[in-house]
Amino acid sequence: MFAVAALLPAVAGAGGTTHHQFEFRLSGPEHQDMVGERAILIRARCIGEPCTVVASAKSESPALHSGTARARIGAGETEVLTLPLAPRQRGKLKAALEAGRSPTFTVAATAHDAAGTYVPLSLEVRAQKP
Repeated sequence: MFAVAALLPAVAGAGGTTHHQFEFRLSGPEHQDMVGERAILIRARCIGEPCTVVASAKSESPALHSGTARARIGAGETEVLTLPLAPRQRGKLKAALEAGRSPTFTVAATAHDAAGTYVPLSLEVRAQKP
């Protein structure tokens, strides 16, 4: 399992004092059977306050992309996001895997809180043969 986290001051007051912080985490298995699952699965967590997360993934070689997933997540809660792969994308991915390549997808996710603070994170996930 691989995880990334971001902690940003959401509001800075006079003298640089911080009123609250917005923390968001993104994780998922480093290797996934994307053809069998028909999707890339990741976990998103909003630590101190509720947030909305939008995520998608893409691969450079071969050029592949997932659908977009959106989720509203409560404070301290974790949700599994499913980034769907269309049948055509799964076919290209399966062909690459059968040719001995193991494409790496970059998952890009952005979380935002009620105050409008945006936190972008990304992680890499490698496709494995089913």
